[in-house]
Amino acid sequence: MASLQDQLLKAGVINKGKAQKIRKDKQKQRKQKVADDPTTEESKLLAAKALEEKKQRDLERNKQLNAEAERKALQAQVNQWVTTAQLEPGGGDIPYQFVHNKVIKKIYVSALMTEELSRGRVAIVTLGDRYCLVPEAVGKRVLAAAPERFVLMNESAAKDSPENDEYADYKVPDDLMW
Repeated sequence: MASLQDQLLKAGVINKGKAQKIRKDKQKQRKQKVADDPTTEESKLLAAKALEEKKQRDLERNKQLNAEAERKALQAQVNQWVTTAQLEPGGGDIPYQFVHNKVIKKIYVSALMTEELSRGRVAIVTLGDRYCLVPEAVGKRVLAAAPERFVLMNESAAKDSPENDEYADYKVPDDLMW
């Protein structure tokens, strides 16, 4: 269907230049109406608020993703520490019992490894669903980095060393019977 303006042009009531001027005037009026319209101002404010909220949500999500990535990297690093420094239990037949998550667990170790565990020179940490023996230094690093993976490390027996012995000045008689 032809517009009124097209019909007036065909009828010869108006010319082309006047028709274009009328179109431009109408466009200006529409733009001015939209600019003066209070609902447009509200919609702009709502759009700006929605955009700001979206930015906040995106920042939160990025923080969570970064934290998750850092956690995974730390876990991978702890896994690497444990696998590279893991000690063999010595193929022993001596059960060494310890408590993990309120449950008594048991691993079989050699006599030498039992001695090292009791003196605090060896720690027990988890690697997946199994328990691994690692040196004291690695055990301390695992405790600092991922405490949930740390199971047991006895206190170092520094007071058992001869230089810290309180009774070093007293001689034990040879004929003493226990």
